[in-house]
Amino acid sequence: MDPLEKLMPKKDSTLLLIKAALENKHKVHVFHPHDWFWQNGEVFANLRAINVLDAATSSWEISSRKNISPLISFDIILMRQNPP
Repeated sequence: MDPLEKLMPKKDSTLLLIKAALENKHKVHVFHPHDWFWQNGEVFANLRAINVLDAATSSWEISSRKNISPLISFDIILMRQNPP
């Protein structure tokens, strides 16, 4: 996913996807390629929770606290490198 501060709400669907997931009671976290790592045969990431306040204006809240979690604990992981 592009850095949050560079998202363009009129062109980028990332915030809409996050907002839809939150509206359907899913927990959403973000991380970037430099945040994940391999340890003892398992993949982990430094995650931060996100809440979209207004997708139309690219307004969001993101936790300042990072949590290390195994990625196997997630049902879905979306990797959006240079999304359309």
